[in-house]
Amino acid sequence: MISENELNSYKSEFIEKYENLQQLTVSTSGLVKNAERTDDRKAYKDVSWIDYWRAMTGNHQTTLSCNSCWKEINVGEPTFAQKFDYISKGETAADHQAMGVHVWMTAPTEEDWKGGRYITPLCPACNNKRGQQINLRVGSLLCKEEGAQKS
Repeated sequence: MISENELNSYKSEFIEKYENLQQLTVSTSGLVKNAERTDDRKAYKDVSWIDYWRAMTGNHQTTLSCNSCWKEINVGEPTFAQKFDYISKGETAADHQAMGVHVWMTAPTEEDWKGGRYITPLCPACNNKRGQQINLRVGSLLCKEEGAQKS
C-alpha cells in the first residue's frame, strides 16, 4: 500500500508533468456509465487506479465506501475485525476491496468541467457492471483520468 507521503509526492509530480487536475463532486443523484474496455489503461507510473484517485483527491483513507452501493471497501488488507464482520455476513475480504473505476461523464452545457473518463472508488460487484448505467451517490468525489497509458 502506498503511504500518504508517497501519494502526495505522486500528486505533485503528476501536476508538474500534466498541469491538469480536474475533480468534480456529484451534486445530484443520477446514472453514469461504468466505462468498459478500460482494462488495458494504466495510471501514470503504473500505480493502481484506486491509489491514483487517493492521490489526486487527497483522500488517503484506507477504509472507504463504494460510491454506488455504499458498501464498506478497503484499500489494502482489512483489519481482523473487518474480516470477522465480513465472514459473519457470508462475505469475503475480496468482496470489499476498493477499486478505482472508470466512469464516463458527459460534458454539461453550463458547468466548468469537461466530460470524459473519471475515476471513483467502487466495490467489486459495482465494478463488474461494466458498460452499464450505475447510480453515483450525491457527494461522490471523482477525478479526471489524465496521463493514462495503454499496456
